[in-house]
Amino acid sequence: MTAAWPEHAAALADEVTHPQSRWRDAVRSTPRHLLVPRWWWAEQDGALLGSLAADPPRAA
Repeated sequence: MTAAWPEHAAALADEVTHPQSRWRDAVRSTPRHLLVPRWWWAEQDGALLGSLAADPPRAA
């Protein structure tokens, strides 16, 4: 998961910022997985809590 974050961040920057935006580099270089170590995702049986420390990497 952590090895692929720069590619995901670059794709996000391409999607949500204008090419000349002063925020573009910040969006591309901020490792959000370090800022959000836990998250929720929907499953068929309900919502599950994920944790960077406890969960193995998942394919995007």
